[in-house]
Amino acid sequence: MRQVNESKCLTEAAWKPRRKARSHTPGLLSLQNPAITPAVRDVMMNRTFVIIAPKLQEFAAPDWEVWFTVKLLPILPSFTAEMLLEVTADVNCTNYHVIVEGMGDVFLEMTSTRRQEITRVLVERLKEVAVQFNSPDCRKDIGSDAEWLDINLGLFSGVANYTDLKELNISGLAALESLSPDQKAELLLDPSTGAIENVTVVKEVLSSILKSRDEEQLEKFFETFVEENITYITNAGVRDAILNLTLTALAPKFPLFQTSDYELWFQINLVVLLASFRPSVLVVIPANLTCDSYDAVLKGLENALAVLPSGIGVELKSSIGELRQSAPEEVRLCESVNRDGLGSQVPSSDRLCDFGISEYACSSVASSLSSGDLVTLLTCKQPNSTTGAEAWKLFFQKVAGVLEVALSAYSSTNLSDRQPEPHVLDAIGEVKVNNFSATQLTDVSFVAHWFQGRLRPFLPAASKDFLSCLSSKNFSCDTYQVVVQALSRQASLMEVGQQRLVFADFVLLFLSRDDLADPACLAKTTSSADWLEKNFGNFSVYATLEQLQTLNANFSSFESLTLLSPSQVAELTLSSGALNSTNQIDAVFDRLEDGDAFKNVEEFLTTLTAKPEASQ
Repeated sequence: MRQVNESKCLTEAAWKPRRKARSHTPGLLSLQNPAITPAVRDVMMNRTFVIIAPKLQEFAAPDWEVWFTVKLLPILPSFTAEMLLEVTADVNCTNYHVIVEGMGDVFLEMTSTRRQEITRVLVERLKEVAVQFNSPDCRKDIGSDAEWLDINLGLFSGVANYTDLKELNISGLAALESLSPDQKAELLLDPSTGAIENVTVVKEVLSSILKSRDEEQLEKFFETFVEENITYITNAGVRDAILNLTLTALAPKFPLFQTSDYELWFQINLVVLLASFRPSVLVVIPANLTCDSYDAVLKGLENALAVLPSGIGVELKSSIGELRQSAPEEVRLCESVNRDGLGSQVPSSDRLCDFGISEYACSSVASSLSSGDLVTLLTCKQPNSTTGAEAWKLFFQKVAGVLEVALSAYSSTNLSDRQPEPHVLDAIGEVKVNNFSATQLTDVSFVAHWFQGRLRPFLPAASKDFLSCLSSKNFSCDTYQVVVQALSRQASLMEVGQQRLVFADFVLLFLSRDDLADPACLAKTTSSADWLEKNFGNFSVYATLEQLQTLNANFSSFESLTLLSPSQVAELTLSSGALNSTNQIDAVFDRLEDGDAFKNVEEFLTTLTAKPEASQ
């Protein structure tokens, strides 16, 4: 073994105080360096090293500093293990630290293989010179194992094997913050530490992982943790601690999980911990899981229970029972649907209509449908005419990626002879409309695009629930009027009862709200007739005169006479004194003669005779 020249170490240490452990920011300095392709960089590094190698013996401390932290930096990612072996052969600790510092600055620019090769050389070198590098002079200002690792291995400490760190007499717990996720897993599983039986240590290790900004650390930890051939962790306290901390960290991410993620965590990563799974833990699992994700969780719990000794999995068994009883909506919807009928491929265009929406909603095929396929399905006469809103909702959730394009295309087709499918609008309302942002609800162009475009074919079938929910949205008066106009244009396709619903559960409810910036949307109207037309559209005929006057204290009935229904005209006649004015009664009959005069007069007189004459 070649010995370090310790006297040289002392002399050069006096030249400049050795750098203390620092926070490495790999790649930061390289941003200031010219971009060099790896192949060219390799050539440059090789040629440069041939030139400088003979001079290394003459390098003083300032030379090591300037070469390894400045001059070589653009090409240092191509520094090989063989070069490092030669450079560190008889270098003292001060200059060794400078080399590690420079290599750390280009850590991210190195390939994974290069990092491993460099790490191996550094570790072996440290083992060879352990006595010298742990001398008081070389450990000056190093107060802990974590600092020692940072100075002597830098970012390469995370690449080293946990066994190597033990051989370097590094205490895993003392250097916890410097360990990589897999090293932390090995630390817990190391029989010599007894960590896996110590709840305090386990919590400390897991907490150090969870507070990291690197969200992948937890997954990396479990990759190593589950490699050990362990059926389950026998220490209940430790098991509880790891499971609780892990699920708490995962809970915010569960809504974004794909089925494969649930399979990874519940069928692989968490298996050794699931003996601690209790019914109360089920609250962290989203209620709106897909069938496949639900099955992945359930299978993981069942697999874990199957290998546990009797008496250990009581809580887990109860959890499985509760999970089955609280199956997600999709599972309940699809339990009576033949999910195998469609197969795994989208049917040919001429067979798309052979299957119902429920079958698509409950299959994996739905997510592969194109916007054109969806347009075709919307035009199909559904085999099951009782397809409910929940099935449509589930279907639309699975085709969310193409839904908007499909709705735009569908609304452009000739639909004059088609009745809207019941429940479709309710489902779109839940999937799309309920998720409109506050900004979108006040954007005239956005609202028009949806209600006068994409939703137009379905508006004649607007349900009471859809309309009342719509009335609670924070539309501006301008966007509210866009919606009224859209509904009004479809009024001729609605039954009278449907038109009354639009008035009562949307128009009247919205205009009666006391939280509107412009109460009853009066501000931008020029007259009573203008106000009535903009805010009521074709549904104004269902308002009573009293309702109109309550909403608009300045409402002028005779000014709006042409927009009033015969019943409203009768109310006006009784309340306005028209029965005592020939001019006003002439105006009343001019209105009644507009359209079906006989029907209008009949309705007028029916209302007139049904109401007591207003007091004079």
